[in-house]
Amino acid sequence: MDRNTLSVIRNYDRRVVNSATVLAPLDQVVDCSTTTANGAYTLTLPPIDLAAGKIYSLFMSARAGTLNVTIQHHGDSLNWTNITFNLAADHVLLYSDGVRWFTLSSAGLP
Repeated sequence: MDRNTLSVIRNYDRRVVNSATVLAPLDQVVDCSTTTANGAYTLTLPPIDLAAGKIYSLFMSARAGTLNVTIQHHGDSLNWTNITFNLAADHVLLYSDGVRWFTLSSAGLP
């Protein structure tokens, strides 16, 4: 692999979360799960301006009982509606243009 390919791979390291988290701009691949110990939680996207031009892949790999993960914006995106993961295998692909979030793809969401 050349240096550019390695740089791209490094930028897409997977972050695993199972409790309330505020994502950093480089947290572009996020594996969410719920546990009975931690309960349901909220995942907050990075600030919209710092995420400009980036694509974020968020997915739920495991779900305990009826515990959900709610994805919210940082309070700075236009026309935002919270996203709720309520099944293992729910996922969403989001893009930021620096002003708002766009859903590029999703599965399992209402």
